[in-house]
Amino acid sequence: MLTIVIACCWNKDDIKILLFAKFGLRRWDNQKELSSAVYDVYLMYCNRDYLWSQQTLLNRLESNGFRVFDKNRDTVAGHTEQQLETALSLSRRVVVVLSGNFLIDDAIIKEFYRADTHAKERGQSRYIIIVKLASENNSFFFRHLEKYRIFGRYLRTNYYADTSRRNFWRRLFYWLPTPTSPNRQDVECVGEGQRVDIRPLIN
Repeated sequence: MLTIVIACCWNKDDIKILLFAKFGLRRWDNQKELSSAVYDVYLMYCNRDYLWSQQTLLNRLESNGFRVFDKNRDTVAGHTEQQLETALSLSRRVVVVLSGNFLIDDAIIKEFYRADTHAKERGQSRYIIIVKLASENNSFFFRHLEKYRIFGRYLRTNYYADTSRRNFWRRLFYWLPTPTSPNRQDVECVGEGQRVDIRPLIN
């Protein structure tokens, strides 16, 4: 009886996410993970959303064992564009913190299109995960969202998590890959987190 009630009230995604949160069960499609990946997550956000992206999202990811690339922390002056391209190609997922601030930042929009190109080249629909940052000014967000059809396409997929929703963290972690344990030989410590030094791959 309980099973019937759950099935009627929840959609398939909700049920899959609950099973993952409770029992660690996860069922994905047949898309292969990148075997040569250095990072689990490439974190993309607007500098105006720095505090939440760094203090909440980045810390939560790294405390759960994910290798995260954060351009504000892991790039070297003078090689930024090249490093971003390399990091994208070496990451298993791109987590995009989408907000009104993001939508009016030309530089970060350009970075997103670069990630979208990587997703198409890999033929991997779950490569990009959208995190919609809760905002007090939704009219501002949706007004600027209309300028970019590409975001509407991503928001209509399953690979999307809204910070205002109760199951936000469960949903996000469901779509992320299994975190990898960093190798001490190729990781540098940065504060409480850890990162892989990709500078030897760029020079």
